[in-house]
Amino acid sequence: MFGRGLGLLLVGYLPAVGVGFDGQDKDGEYLYYPVAGPWMYLARGEHDNVGTALLVIDGIVQDLGALQIVLAVLWPREANTKRTASATGNERVQVTPRFSRYQADTDGKDGYQMGMTARGRF
Repeated sequence: MFGRGLGLLLVGYLPAVGVGFDGQDKDGEYLYYPVAGPWMYLARGEHDNVGTALLVIDGIVQDLGALQIVLAVLWPREANTKRTASATGNERVQVTPRFSRYQADTDGKDGYQMGMTARGRF
């Protein structure tokens, strides 16, 4: 859980640092602060709808990553417990990925479908 939290935090933090580094906005330095930076930057200026949405998404991603890190530190046993699914074929319900190819249009171009298949014994 710690690794996933760190990865999620970095996924949100690195693009924010890149935006803050370009130097076009003096308030962009707030984006250097992890977790709180997007919220501080959002509160400091007027942004268009797309910019506001990206800042909110970035803030949520960073916050979720930080929350996972904190939870992994506070409850390490539960965070490090691995759960594995058996693939013996004796399960009542099996869910597997499904990929298929089909003719998409009259020009002969192929299309692809991805989905999930569930089957079970009742």
